[in-house]
Amino acid sequence: MKNNTVMIVEDQAEARKLLAGYLKRKKFRIIEAENGKDALKKLKEKRPDLIVLDANIPTIMLTIRKEPNDLDHGLSLGADFYLPKPFSLDNLMRFIELIIRDKKVKF
Repeated sequence: MKNNTVMIVEDQAEARKLLAGYLKRKKFRIIEAENGKDALKKLKEKRPDLIVLDANIPTIMLTIRKEPNDLDHGLSLGADFYLPKPFSLDNLMRFIELIIRDKKVKF
């Protein structure tokens, strides 16, 4: 795990520096980004092994893994929906619509 790259996306400089310092001491390489726009720019230069961010963003996991325990694992990692490949574009659209509708209710 050591020497893997972690991107930290955090708009509060103090929190970002605290996380970066801790992870550097644990021998991770760090990419810091102040916001999403900055993160996207930096992602074009280097792909991290992991991204740490403070955003509550719905996700749909598209994967070749199809076993029932893979679905459970994907959802336990925080995916809102899990769609094995090959997948139907209609099913993907249903998940997108559910997420968008749910966001409108919550916010």
